[in-house]
Amino acid sequence: MQIQIYKLPNLFLDQLPRNILTGMLLSGDRISCCTHAAMATDGDKLLGICTIAPKGEQNSGKPTIVGLYVLPQYRCRAIGKRLFIIAIEFMLARQLIPIHIDAMSSNVNRLIKILPAQLACNLIVIEHHGILDCMQHM
Repeated sequence: MQIQIYKLPNLFLDQLPRNILTGMLLSGDRISCCTHAAMATDGDKLLGICTIAPKGEQNSGKPTIVGLYVLPQYRCRAIGKRLFIIAIEFMLARQLIPIHIDAMSSNVNRLIKILPAQLACNLIVIEHHGILDCMQHM
């Protein structure tokens, strides 16, 4: 498995499942505002993605991590954590701070709580109390 930053759009995006969760996280402005993404791949297969919008959603001027998604069969392997950290480090290296995150699942909240302090202190987190938890199987 390899995790690296890719410029968007990217052909790996075509491998994402078409369901309501990926539609909410990775479509319309939520993907069009993203210039890069941390992607976990195994050869030519996409395992997970963490999207980066340097200018924020709807060009808000607030650098944002827009979506974090790992295919169900690859979850519980720390892939999401690694994607999240690589995306944050990419943004920090480019002075895209503070980094805004809409935390819509309890999994993202757990990731934020275990981040090293030198990364977590650069985040502005909007808590949405797990509104997407019911879709975690997708």
